[in-house]
Amino acid sequence: MKNQGTMSVNKIGILILFLISSLCFSQNKDVYFLLDKNNPIYVVPGLFDNKLDYINLTIRKEYEYHEKKVKEAKKNGTYSYDKESGRDNLNISVPTMEFRILSKERIVLDKCQLQKLRWVDFDWLESESWKPLAGKESDFKNIHFLNKLDNDIYMSYKVGRTITVP
Repeated sequence: MKNQGTMSVNKIGILILFLISSLCFSQNKDVYFLLDKNNPIYVVPGLFDNKLDYINLTIRKEYEYHEKKVKEAKKNGTYSYDKESGRDNLNISVPTMEFRILSKERIVLDKCQLQKLRWVDFDWLESESWKPLAGKESDFKNIHFLNKLDNDIYMSYKVGRTITVP
């Protein structure tokens, strides 16, 4: 009898440890996105501006097309830009995800530390980063953008998603 009672206590103890460890490890983690100025999918206009309040990820193809059309319109004298609305007269849609910078800091990360981070890609940002803004359940705590400055030195931007411009 005593053996069965001890086994039950052991099973309950193991179950409790399993539940606690599951809760600890299933908590939402921060996610990381590496900013790449040469990425073929997106462009980050103004990334290297020290007075940056927002980071915009813009679809490269549409951005470059718009820039080409701006140059042509300026050359022809037909370009106008309204500072108040933030729009020009070209009516070209440039899909953009806007992220507000909540904080930034210069950090040092070696290869081992980088491997331990939870990395996300551009598609993930498009499909998941908006969820907290809309009050939806998400599987991450914070989003960090990393901009490589030197060997192991990065500028880390903790960001919050604001809007998507179609």
